[in-house]
Amino acid sequence: MEEVKPASVLPGVADGLNVPETTVIWLVSAVLVAWAGTNFGAGVIIDRAGDVAVVTAGGVVVVTAAGVGWMVAGRGLL
Repeated sequence: MEEVKPASVLPGVADGLNVPETTVIWLVSAVLVAWAGTNFGAGVIIDRAGDVAVVTAGGVVVVTAAGVGWMVAGRGLL
């Protein structure tokens, strides 16, 4: 299996988005910064609230979102 290197896909992504490669580099960097920021924030929340409470709250959010999505789709609103 051939390894994909980020630099090798930049020209294709830039062509697909019709933007310069420098913009694509900033897009990739923004994704990594957002990932790091959310992981840091999640870590702080887990440290303060406790892992069981955070996982429980996350489960409630996911189940609630799924239920709301199911109800909205069932009424033909999507």
